Amino acid sequence: MYALMAVAGFILVLAIVNFVNLSTAQSLQRAKEIGVRKVLGGNRSGIAVQFFTESLLLTVAAVVLAALLVRPVMNVFADLIPAGVPFRVDRTTGLFFLLATTVTTLLAGFYPAKVLGRYQPVLTLKGITATAGSGKGTLRRGLIVFQFTISLVFIIASLVMGSQLRYVLHTNLGFKTDAIITLGGQPTNPMHTTTIGSDKTKGRLPAKAETGKVAVLADKIRQVAGVQQVIQQWKSPMDKKHSGFGGGGLKNSPEKPIDLSFHFGNQDYIPFYGMKLVAGRNLLPADSGREVLISERCAHALGFADVSQAIGQELVASPVEVYPIAGVVADFYENSFHQASWPIVIRHDPAKETALAVKLTAKGMTAGELQTLIDKLAAEWKRVFPEKPFAYSFLDDRIATLYADDLRTERLTNLAMGITIFISCLGLLGLAIFSTERRAREIGIRKVLGASVAGIVILLCQEIVFLILIALLLASPLAWYLMHDWLEGFAYRTTLSGWLFVAAGLAAIGLALLTVGFQSVKAAMMNPVKSLRSE
Repeated sequence: MYALMAVAGFILVLAIVNFVNLSTAQSLQRAKEIGVRKVLGGNRSGIAVQFFTESLLLTVAAVVLAALLVRPVMNVFADLIPAGVPFRVDRTTGLFFLLATTVTTLLAGFYPAKVLGRYQPVLTLKGITATAGSGKGTLRRGLIVFQFTISLVFIIASLVMGSQLRYVLHTNLGFKTDAIITLGGQPTNPMHTTTIGSDKTKGRLPAKAETGKVAVLADKIRQVAGVQQVIQQWKSPMDKKHSGFGGGGLKNSPEKPIDLSFHFGNQDYIPFYGMKLVAGRNLLPADSGREVLISERCAHALGFADVSQAIGQELVASPVEVYPIAGVVADFYENSFHQASWPIVIRHDPAKETALAVKLTAKGMTAGELQTLIDKLAAEWKRVFPEKPFAYSFLDDRIATLYADDLRTERLTNLAMGITIFISCLGLLGLAIFSTERRAREIGIRKVLGASVAGIVILLCQEIVFLILIALLLASPLAWYLMHDWLEGFAYRTTLSGWLFVAAGLAAIGLALLTVGFQSVKAAMMNPVKSLRSE
């Protein structure tokens, strides 16, 4: 919600800046109108009231339109807004509307009213609206730099977030996730933590008879057409569930104990997920395992530079349990990329393997066939567990939900980027119109003296490029600070490449040139006779 409010604040500020830019850019068209009003007895205060009234009417119209659009927009972006947030026009909302209208009107109308009210009728009726050193150009350019600084911050943020999310969603996790469905075994609170050997596990594991039912269900599901393989497990390799032990280490070792993370499965666990054994062998078929597999990270944490040397060593896996190490598995990610993985231990314990993982033969399967297959799984579930609701999830979808907040943040940033770029380009267009009209005689003289259309276009566009380069210099450190702080929330992350900042600058320059290009070409191709006929 804070992010939404911050984005809304930025957009409102940019809109106010844009209104100032466009209003002052229109000063050439309205200068004679102001001159005539002054000749007919108008004063500066009356003209100021006129411009404030125009700003007020536009702001009120915008507020009314915004109020009408709130509910449809909330429906479109429902995943960005917490469920149950209502919109109703009450005293608080009305006060906010009044405050927003007043502040926006004053900020947006003040400068245009001040500048346009100062024009002298003697000059404006001759077509002269500004004198050298008036400073209006400097302020207008400053506003453009401010707009593009904000836009570039959002562009850079979008590029960095996109890069990081592509990294976390497409990095090799160390195991396969395609066409795997998980059934059962999910606790009421998926974030709960159990500690082996403590009372925290009481009441969370099923009774022995129920454990047998899971094996019966597994056998029934194996017979369903379209099912390739079924295994019993405690959790998938990457899951919010966690079972850890903080006193692990080698038996009789003087080294400091290490944290261990446990995964439970039998000899089918490794091949089912396509994990790689880098040393030793897999677990042997048995009712209850007396050996364990460890990850490469675990082998290194135990002090083995060569992981194969860990084979046959005895691992202390709880205060009362010691297991020989049968093999070493290639490292895989067990948490979202926000958290570093612990050294991992895999062992077989039928009492804890209360969930099923089902691999489907999904090649060539249509959506309808897939739904039919899931319905068959549900029917088998109801036969074995009629008192429990059937629930399933695809493993790759569950992994994606680990980054749901990050994906929402990226979507919000992309939306804000699009709006800020659009607003900034409108302001840039206003500056281009003002500049070309103010320099019409200069352009005419240059054409008479032999300047080409291309040369004049470059002359008019080079100022825009210069302003955006200044904005990039201002935006880069701010964006770096914000994105560096955001990336700190990931244990595994990409680097802040300088090419992202260069790409953002090139994108902004390209959009700016597209915005002002037509106006510049139009000014460059104008007949010089029209602009010089009064000289």
